Amino acid sequence: MREIELKYKINDNQDIIGILNSLGCDLSGEIVQKDKVYSRKIDNKHSVFRIRTQEYRGIEKTLLTLKQDITSELDCLESEIEVDDADKTEEMLEYWDLNLELR
Repeated sequence: MREIELKYKINDNQDIIGILNSLGCDLSGEIVQKDKVYSRKIDNKHSVFRIRTQEYRGIEKTLLTLKQDITSELDCLESEIEVDDADKTEEMLEYWDLNLELR
C-alpha cells in the first residue's frame, strides 16, 4: 500500500474531537502504542522497520511494519503483519544489523 502521512501537534484534543464528530466521523477510542523503530538504508532508500505494541480496549497486539521511502518526501510503501512474539521479532531485526533508533 502506498501511504502519505501527515502529523500535527494539537493543544486541545477535545476541540479536535468535537470538530471531527460534527463532520460525522465515528471515533473508535484511544489506542495506546509503544514503538521500537529500526532503520537501514537499502538501495539508497531509507527503510524503517517498526515493532509496535498496541493496546485497545484491554486487548494487546504486536505489529511488524516495513516503511520504505519512495521519493524521500512524505510518501512511502508500507507493509504490515501481526506477530506472535515481539521479542523474537526484535532478535531477527538485530541479527539483520538494523539500527535501533527509537524506543
